[in-house]
Amino acid sequence: MGIKGLDHVNINTSNMKDTMSFYTDLLDFTDGFRPPFDFPGAWLYAGGNAVIHPLEKSHNRACQIHAPEGKVIYGRDQLIEFLTGYTKSFLKGSFRVHHWIVNEEEGKNTRIAMRWSFSAEHTGLGSFGKPTGAPVVIMAMTHAEMQEGLVVREYHAIDEISLWMQISSYSMSLRHR
Repeated sequence: MGIKGLDHVNINTSNMKDTMSFYTDLLDFTDGFRPPFDFPGAWLYAGGNAVIHPLEKSHNRACQIHAPEGKVIYGRDQLIEFLTGYTKSFLKGSFRVHHWIVNEEEGKNTRIAMRWSFSAEHTGLGSFGKPTGAPVVIMAMTHAEMQEGLVVREYHAIDEISLWMQISSYSMSLRHR
């Protein structure tokens, strides 16, 4: 099943100028009206519909992230360091959102829940040891709480035991060939 359309997709970037150039110059999106939010960003349009929203900043500088193994990470820099361990281990892959929901109750922070997966091969040196070439599927859930358009709390439930099992099973199968 192919993509039928996009609707209000947020893209986080540390380089707004190049991101805007990519979407407007290469993909022919149009930079258009954006409500006066109290955080930087843009709305890009295709066919008269606002579909892509580049954001320069996604997390509050003092955000609290609960990661696997009971780790608590504070701030954007530590979050990037944590995620880099994954992106270095699994250099290329396919990200898929299976389900997401946004809860916007009056008087409360916006809350987002997302169930997602990432299919890739263990081809890089990161948080998961020497590259083995093992095909892996990361299954996860992320819950985020937002305040004034920025994430202030985030919870990641990632099945790292399953990941390690996928990597070691593949390595063991290669030894027995």
